[in-house]
Order: sequence, then structure tokens, then C-alpha cells
Amino acid sequence: MFQVRDPGRATSSEKLRERKLREDPLATVQGPQVVVCNRCGASIKLSVKSAYDPFHWHRHRERCLKRPDAVVQSMRDANDKVALSYYLICIDI
Repeated sequence: MFQVRDPGRATSSEKLRERKLREDPLATVQGPQVVVCNRCGASIKLSVKSAYDPFHWHRHRERCLKRPDAVVQSMRDANDKVALSYYLICIDI
């Protein structure tokens, strides 16, 4: 018979995936579906079907590490401006 998993309880696979993401020095885990790249500052959306699914993060990480430092710095500057704009909009509400 089909059983529905309690959404409030993480499976052992989810816990393992979360631990691996948190151990990655280039990643800051924001939640089950979002990781922030510590190198370029980009927010990476993970799978909505599977908590802490690292597929999109691994793809971004690989590409980010291939980019020259100057490109990464310009990306970081752009991401910082977007984050600041968002913050300023939020506090005006």
C-alpha cells in the first residue's frame, strides 16, 4: 500500500545530502531548495522535488571554478547590488 511520508521529517538520504552541502566550503545552505555560492554570490535553486538535491549546485560549482577571478568578482559585485536593492525594497514596505 502507498504511504505518504511526513514532510516534517527528513529521510536519511536528505540528511546526508544536507550534510555534504554544508561541508562544502563554497556553499552556504539557505534551506532545502537554496544554496548561495561563496565564490560568486549567486543563489542556486535546488530541486523542488528532492530536498537538498545537489545536482544544480554541482553544475554551478564546476562552472564557477572554471571562471577567471576577474569575471567572478564582477559577478559578485552584480549579485551584491541585487541583494542590496532587494533589502532596501523590503525595509521600505
